[in-house]
Amino acid sequence: MPQQKALKLVRASAGSGKTFALTAHYLVLLFSGKGKYREILAVTFTNKATAEMKERILGALEELARTGYEKSKFSTILKQNYPEMGNQEMRVKASGIYGSIL
Repeated sequence: MPQQKALKLVRASAGSGKTFALTAHYLVLLFSGKGKYREILAVTFTNKATAEMKERILGALEELARTGYEKSKFSTILKQNYPEMGNQEMRVKASGIYGSIL
């Protein structure tokens, strides 16, 4: 029997942190394996929200590639999900994911 895929729905009012939560979840999924960006579907209701998500995800990856955990606001979430990953490994992996997406 095939394994069921996880579905995450986020509904909340404006300004409640949905974009941050979705970006964090997207990053956790990206770091879970090679080519994961091809398996993730994020649906928004406006082109503006889509552009904001894309900008945040790519910006977070770029920042992680440059500095690792040092300055990223997503560092706590990523460390919780990948405690074995050191700063240098995080930088290398983020750089690889960023390059693959582009």
